[in-house]
Amino acid sequence: MSGRNKFSELREAFLNDPERGVARREEIEALGRAYGALVALHELREAAGATQADVAHDLGVSQPYVAKLEKRGDMSLTTLSSYLAALGGRLEVRAIFPEHPEENVALALPAADSTAGRESLSGK
Repeated sequence: MSGRNKFSELREAFLNDPERGVARREEIEALGRAYGALVALHELREAAGATQADVAHDLGVSQPYVAKLEKRGDMSLTTLSSYLAALGGRLEVRAIFPEHPEENVALALPAADSTAGRESLSGK
């Protein structure tokens, strides 16, 4: 055994600790959702029938970069939008205001053109 705890075990121990505040619990839950989204990136790619090499070709980056991207915990919206565009999708962002639902908005981000995607993804 590597001596590491599974994320789910750490999360449960943290959330069940009565000493922790609600805000911190919400932060951990948000991190858990982000972790779930990372798994979804490779699942989306596989469901689209694309390989990492296919996505890399469409984005003008290397296959190892796509592998790293799929494991990343944080990325820009431009990078995510470009990744999804390579799979034939598009990114939509929703802003939710629980106390003022009439102000909720959904934003559809245009797919980045190939030049912008390459610059964003390659870090240039």
